[in-house]
Amino acid sequence: MPDNISETTCEAVSTPHPFHAPEKTGGKYTAQYVEQLRILHEIDIQVLEARSVESVAQVILQNSVRLMPWCQWASVALFNPESDDACILAVRSNSIEAYKEKEHLPMGNFRVAASSRKYSIHWVENLHVASELTPMEMLLAQKGIRSFLSVPLVTRGRLIGALNLGGIQARAYSQECVDIARKIGRSLAAGVGNVRLMEAEQRRNKELLAVTLVSAALRMAQTRAEIPPIILDQLLDLLQATSALLAWRESSTATITVELALGGWEKATGEHLAEGESILWKVLEMGRPYVSDEGKDDPLLTPYDLAVIGNTPAFAFIPLIVQKRYLGVLGIGRRGTITQEEKRLLVSVADMAASAMHRAVLAEELRHSHRELERAYDSTLEGWARALELRDRETEGHARRVTEMTVRLARAMGIEGEMLAHLRRGALLHDIGKMGIPDNILLKPGPLTEEEWSIMRQHPQYARDMLSPITFLHPALDIPYCHHEKWDGTGYPRELKGEEIPLSARIFAVVDVWDALTGSDRPYREAWSREKAMEYIRSQAGKHFDPRVVEVFLATVG
Repeated sequence: MPDNISETTCEAVSTPHPFHAPEKTGGKYTAQYVEQLRILHEIDIQVLEARSVESVAQVILQNSVRLMPWCQWASVALFNPESDDACILAVRSNSIEAYKEKEHLPMGNFRVAASSRKYSIHWVENLHVASELTPMEMLLAQKGIRSFLSVPLVTRGRLIGALNLGGIQARAYSQECVDIARKIGRSLAAGVGNVRLMEAEQRRNKELLAVTLVSAALRMAQTRAEIPPIILDQLLDLLQATSALLAWRESSTATITVELALGGWEKATGEHLAEGESILWKVLEMGRPYVSDEGKDDPLLTPYDLAVIGNTPAFAFIPLIVQKRYLGVLGIGRRGTITQEEKRLLVSVADMAASAMHRAVLAEELRHSHRELERAYDSTLEGWARALELRDRETEGHARRVTEMTVRLARAMGIEGEMLAHLRRGALLHDIGKMGIPDNILLKPGPLTEEEWSIMRQHPQYARDMLSPITFLHPALDIPYCHHEKWDGTGYPRELKGEEIPLSARIFAVVDVWDALTGSDRPYREAWSREKAMEYIRSQAGKHFDPRVVEVFLATVG
């Protein structure tokens, strides 16, 4: 090393360094030394109060000039080991234009980063005559800088950056200046480390809150369509994204469907993308997150992608994985670079989105299968009802009519949803028990004997015996089993009274009698007029029928 380039070992920030004070005068420290201590104390206080690394850097640079008048140029650079570069965080200069704030340089510009001696202060007494200069030192020499100090910034045993100081005079600093620079560097490193810890804690808290909110909202989601807005709205807010999308792979059609896209990608919503048509397929094929800040120059973008997301400077796509199956993609786009911390957050949210979407899709498939099964059951029940009517031509169309009217009356009484579906099935099967009644009784044209009536009255029990083994029909049993019960307790088969009779059976009883009276002529009587039948129904309120049901029925047919 040339004589005019010196190097001294600097301990880690956590290890105290002695401060070389000027000689005492008359047993007292000089006024200059006391002033230096006061400024150093101010630096520590201001650094402690700083809330950003930029603020810490500005505090240091402002006070560096106060402590070291020989310094006409100063900068703070922070290192990024992942990209092997450094960012000039702050610059303070007296008309010397060498570097700009936010400028990125290779770490090779900084001798403290490449030094074989760990955490060493590097100084050059005269850049103009020194050899083996770094690119930074060469540029500073061209700008008129001669004296140069570079102080490593170390926190928690890690080199995080450099404090660089330059003066226009050769050999402008003393050993005292080197010690002051070392002290300032320790304050700077500690301040940057504290701010980063604080920022990391704030990010973790924000991420935890976001994950908690997303998780809570997803638990409330009932359908597949409710999930994408929950996920994407949170990501737009949390990551200051300009665009976001959630796409799902449709196994039945071998396409990827964009369930929802927001922001600049909004027009992609609902698109069905064939294999190879979009970067989304490539992310699924890779099976890992893909982050890019190349914008439209990214090599994975297809012509379709360029039309939709080509103007987004930076984007990230995360595969949605469930049980080692790649089922979709979550993506965001924005103007700024997407960091590793943000990528990890995206992966966490993608895991939740994948699980929620998978559950929702399975639930939809289950509901679809259930609906298909219900339709199959209902077709079978309608077949049973038609088969019964084929035995008795006099009642042809009766099951259909009473079913439709029962549903209408039930709705008027506020019954909806599953209960209405069960009521419909019960009405359709109300006389299914008559399949157990012999033809000579069921089809007898004249009045039945007491013994025949005894057999006929068994058809509700037959219905119950036939249908109870079918679990699906348990909620529909009330009408076939109880529709011949009467409000006053004189009905059959169990002589139930009042509200002991299930509501569905009370509703059906009125409709059944109405249709029997008005629906068609019988061998032993003609069909009644509406007025006569209504008067009879009204007269049976509180006897045969539930008065409240009669009131609603008459208002419905009146």
